[in-house]
Amino acid sequence: SQKARDRIVKSIRGSRDATEVATLVWKLGRPASLSEYSSVMKAWNRVRRPRKALDLFGDMKTSGVDPDEFCYSAAIAACAQCHSWKHALALLDEMRSSPGLELGEITYSAAISACGKSQRWK
Repeated sequence: SQKARDRIVKSIRGSRDATEVATLVWKLGRPASLSEYSSVMKAWNRVRRPRKALDLFGDMKTSGVDPDEFCYSAAIAACAQCHSWKHALALLDEMRSSPGLELGEITYSAAISACGKSQRWK
């Protein structure tokens, strides 16, 4: 039911433990909305599992779900944790060319962080 999904997503948003996030994501199954995708990606970043966030972002796009600003920002933040500045900038360019998406402070900060952690400033 939707109420059960909402409770799981709320728990995912509050979790700080990687094992708990993994269990909750398993219970949730495939995210059914942009909000759920974003929440799960942010949770993976929070528990220092950025590759899982990037995998989910890729799955999302493969499934035909168009990412919103929050999902792009979470993916770029995951790139920062992975020191993957090229991927972060590629996502920033992709986002910039997507109609209807606005790049905000959080997105730019994540991209700057990715470049900074990789010591790429050009």
